[in-house]
Amino acid sequence: MSELYPVADWPGYSVNRLGQVFSEYGDLTCDSSGKYTLRHRSGRKQKKLHVGTIMELAGLLVSTDSYQQQEDEEVAALRRECDALRAVEAELRAHLAMAEQTIARGRKLNGHLLHLVRGRQQDSEPDRHREKTSRHTARVRQAAQDQPEPLDLYEWDM
Repeated sequence: MSELYPVADWPGYSVNRLGQVFSEYGDLTCDSSGKYTLRHRSGRKQKKLHVGTIMELAGLLVSTDSYQQQEDEEVAALRRECDALRAVEAELRAHLAMAEQTIARGRKLNGHLLHLVRGRQQDSEPDRHREKTSRHTARVRQAAQDQPEPLDLYEWDM
């Protein structure tokens, strides 16, 4: 036998997942319209309910109204979460834009400072560069002087 679930507001009654309704005295039968008659213990209150309603009272089924309400609540919660995430995204984009501006200013400043440093280095060491150039020029001139002049072949014929 499958597990029985008690029916809320109707003590002594239970239902299984197959839709079979049981009382303290055994299983119940439904009438020709598909309804079960449930009686309160006091005997004064009785009601005819469809098996789906009984299963819903036992918590086995979710009514369409409560399902729709639950779905609407979930959608509302997701919309709130989405709005919160969009706000965070906008804030992060603003921080990113500020960081990009700071980086651009830093790059400009670095370029300016490098230009100043290189200018000072060239001012403090101009002789060294000229010295290399002049030494090179002197070597080229010396090498040109060291080479013998080409012979004029016509002079030998005379």
